[in-house]
Amino acid sequence: MKRINIIPISALILFFSLISLSDADTIYLKNGDKIETKRAWEEKGWVNYIKPGAPIEIIFSIKEKDVERIETVERIETVRIKEDTVFTPTLWKYSVSTDEMSGEVTKHATNESLNTVNFKFPYHGEQRGKIQVTGDTTFFYVKKGQVICQGGEEYGTCSVRVKFDEENDERVSAKKSGDDSTTIIFTSPGFLDSLEMSKKLMIQVEVYQNSYPIFTFDVGGLVRK
Repeated sequence: MKRINIIPISALILFFSLISLSDADTIYLKNGDKIETKRAWEEKGWVNYIKPGAPIEIIFSIKEKDVERIETVERIETVRIKEDTVFTPTLWKYSVSTDEMSGEVTKHATNESLNTVNFKFPYHGEQRGKIQVTGDTTFFYVKKGQVICQGGEEYGTCSVRVKFDEENDERVSAKKSGDDSTTIIFTSPGFLDSLEMSKKLMIQVEVYQNSYPIFTFDVGGLVRK
């Protein structure tokens, strides 16, 4: 499935508008329904899509198991630039999920690392680290590989080396996310506040048989609500 990578334009005062010259993506559900949307993509067991007709990009999610197939198309987008308006680029992507039992809606903000890694077999293949903010909880995860989190005061806890902007590097508390060896949760008080106020974040984790890779994120512009 083809994805668009929009490269942010920084250090400019501009106004932008995007004009799509293509048809919509189509999500075909197993119950026979279909959803036409500006863009659809798969991510960690979910199919995300932009709500059709919305004046701003509102992202909704459907469980992958409920989707029969996704039909995507090539896109050509034109960027028009005009002076006198400040545009702040961000690499955060926003989505929502709905609890089927309670109907409660949960908002998520996800950001991919600027750099890629390629681990040893059987986790080889280029990939990026990701951070996700859900409510007051911040996750870090990789798609392939085992993130080691041990040695803390309690079982399944650890300290992780991080660096915000140009501050000194520091160690923050984290814990395993259940039995998921690809994911850790940051537990240090104030971590999310620091993330919200920063533009750059570096995270160094231990990965089984792959040393201590560093993942660099552009985290400016996070909106939690």
